[in-house]
Amino acid sequence: MASSWSRSVAGAVVLASLGVACTGARRGTVYAPVDLAIAPIGSSTGDIATTGERSPDDTCTVRLLAAPIQKSMPGCYLDEHISQGEGLLHYACGGDGPAEAVFGPDRYKGKITNGEVELEYSTELDWEDGCRWGTDAVISGKVLVSGKPARERLSWRYRDRVISGTNCSGQCTASTSFSVRPADEPDSPSMSDDDDDEDED
Repeated sequence: MASSWSRSVAGAVVLASLGVACTGARRGTVYAPVDLAIAPIGSSTGDIATTGERSPDDTCTVRLLAAPIQKSMPGCYLDEHISQGEGLLHYACGGDGPAEAVFGPDRYKGKITNGEVELEYSTELDWEDGCRWGTDAVISGKVLVSGKPARERLSWRYRDRVISGTNCSGQCTASTSFSVRPADEPDSPSMSDDDDDEDED
């Protein structure tokens, strides 16, 4: 299951109220005390610039907007922020080097090789079923072709797994894709407009 995605612990941040997967056995608001960010395989990069289309250190930036997420079961709860608005993808402009995608507090880290990115983000948290759960998510796809923007969609794959515990809720997987837009393109009327409509009701 998760053994093929080996990682080392990169740091810890507080997670307020999002749960991991799964089925109808999980109800009510659950607070996960710890969320561990796991560094991607082979990643030992430093910080990447988080603003601007192209930074002085030759880091380029594009926007990512997720399509609706497809879940393996309707009752799945996913520990993710990609559905809550646009994220920023930062990568080495030459097509080889460090890369990072940021969605709110979630930072997917990895690299770009021959214009193709592979980024990973993992968490761990306790759930109301008494089990310790882990989640693994991967963003991958072609960003550049012959040094030019590929204008292709990137994929997102997600799965959760039991770290410890017995009689745990069912496991979930999920997937979607991202549209890629220039960083300097005007904001699209997306989820922020929907939030405003809900507030008016």
